[in-house]
Amino acid sequence: MYVTVNPRSDRTLNGFAMLFKLGLIFCVAASAGCLQLAAGQNTLVSGLLRNVASGVNTVGNVIDSVKTSLKETEDNAARSLVEFTLFTRANISDGVRIYANNLTSIRSSNFDSSKKTKFCTHGYLCNTKPRSGCDNIKNALLKSGDYNVILVDWSALDSKLLYAINVAVRLPAISSVYADLVQDLLDEGADADDMHLIGHSLGAHLSGLVGEQTLAPHNKGVITGLDPAGPLYEGSDSSHRLSPDDARFVEAIHTNGGILGIVEAVGDLDVYYNGGVGTQPGCPFDVAGICSHCFVFDAYINAIENPNAFIATQCPSMAQLRQKACAGNATTFLGLEVNQESKGVYYIDSSLKADLSAVRQCVPKTEGR
Repeated sequence: MYVTVNPRSDRTLNGFAMLFKLGLIFCVAASAGCLQLAAGQNTLVSGLLRNVASGVNTVGNVIDSVKTSLKETEDNAARSLVEFTLFTRANISDGVRIYANNLTSIRSSNFDSSKKTKFCTHGYLCNTKPRSGCDNIKNALLKSGDYNVILVDWSALDSKLLYAINVAVRLPAISSVYADLVQDLLDEGADADDMHLIGHSLGAHLSGLVGEQTLAPHNKGVITGLDPAGPLYEGSDSSHRLSPDDARFVEAIHTNGGILGIVEAVGDLDVYYNGGVGTQPGCPFDVAGICSHCFVFDAYINAIENPNAFIATQCPSMAQLRQKACAGNATTFLGLEVNQESKGVYYIDSSLKADLSAVRQCVPKTEGR
């Protein structure tokens, strides 16, 4: 049996190798089974390969140069495959599915528009199944307060090996349906200032896209980026990633900058946990960054469960942060008690250390709730 293969230039093959390696790195770094590329995406893949081969290396370049007629297809897929699951103190373990553009599903659930609403979404190759990072955050939130907690799972749309497709096409499509749900809740009487979007890795930038559409116009709401993804975002235009313009208050907690996380400041408040760059103490042989990248869940959950226990100190500059020369400056607590008037770069030298158990929060989960 013979298969005819269209010839490709060396530059295209090299571009594919670069993209494939990036996918493999993130395969180690996160979790979850995902859909394979749908038929008809060859145009998009070819475009991505051409751009990578030509030296494109930021999300802005990729998005701006790879917009295709697949947008409608991706939007439709997002509306059918993104899962929104609501938890409250009345149903801590048994989540209820709600749907964007379906007010009946919201009205028949335990959603209470008078209460604060907190969302959590995962990153590349992850999900929100039991014992995942977002599931653990949900448990900590409902233990600490009487909230509506909505887990946003887009794992069925995750392109396994082609990380750049998630960045260029999938996240914008997912953000559209996610934003529709937020708007539905606002239309049902919720206050935009009671909305808190929490996202890990790619989920942090997804939260930014949603906030830009729903919270920023009101100058309300809070976004927490948990070690926002770095590849294709470092140095990119702020309109394509998490930025201070996406809500009234935007914070980011950095634990693995320069590997899987972003180094540059992306919020009103950027906290660099134990320095926030490279490997966290307690993560041995963390070459791919998975332990340090997922440790941010532990850091945030501990801050929720232990209010006022984790204190970060402002640093006048990144240079002083790297030298840990920040003593005597303004401070703020981490977690839900964060001072939302705090601005700039902050450092925390925490006694909480990572270990390999942090990886479990990004390990694939296939069982149902």
